[in-house]
Amino acid sequence: MVFEDSLCHRCVHLRTITSGKGSTFLMCREPHLPKYPPQPVKACQGFTPAGNSPAR
Repeated sequence: MVFEDSLCHRCVHLRTITSGKGSTFLMCREPHLPKYPPQPVKACQGFTPAGNSPAR
């Protein structure tokens, strides 16, 4: 199931995981947040818009 209204789909920390059976999971790569947050995510203190990554 895709939650298009979830912040995860617009976040730089998103990694999409597809299982061998074809299920899709949204994984958060931000280490201080849950790896697989319940969807849809409406508010997140770690949200960083994709394309607006901080300079390193």
